[in-house]
Amino acid sequence: GPFKPGAHAFLDQQIRLDRPHWRTPRCYACSGVWVAADKDSTDAFYDDVAESYLLLVATDVTRMVMEQEKSRVAALHAVLADENRQQALRESQARIQAVLNTAVDGILTIDRRGIIESANPSAGRLFGYDPARMPERFEQVWVGTEVRDPNTPRWGSTSWHDLWLSA
Repeated sequence: GPFKPGAHAFLDQQIRLDRPHWRTPRCYACSGVWVAADKDSTDAFYDDVAESYLLLVATDVTRMVMEQEKSRVAALHAVLADENRQQALRESQARIQAVLNTAVDGILTIDRRGIIESANPSAGRLFGYDPARMPERFEQVWVGTEVRDPNTPRWGSTSWHDLWLSA
């Protein structure tokens, strides 16, 4: 734009200088301000025009830029490693799910409190439920089925956990 004394020509522009003999590039934050200086010659008395100059201020920010770059690279590595772990977990879960879905035997996953966490299609057929609509608690599934082995105690004071351990 037009010259105005005191006006910024540019502010905090970052530049990078690479020289063959430097080990690492150098980075500078630069600002430029227009300044006016009166001529000090004898003719300046008759000519009322000031010389205009651009005052350049440069600050070496190499260390700060390098630290920021190291932080960005470390963050990128962490994100990529996390994405790789998540992908491996998804693939592992897909393999396990494929095995469970095609197993002939009924498979239930039950936590310590007797809550059914998952059931494969064979377990649904075995207990007479759609696997997606399986009751929440194992006792509800067990009570609803007929105990075929006469040596296995019927439901009563015996907990499902005791039945499980006695099998």
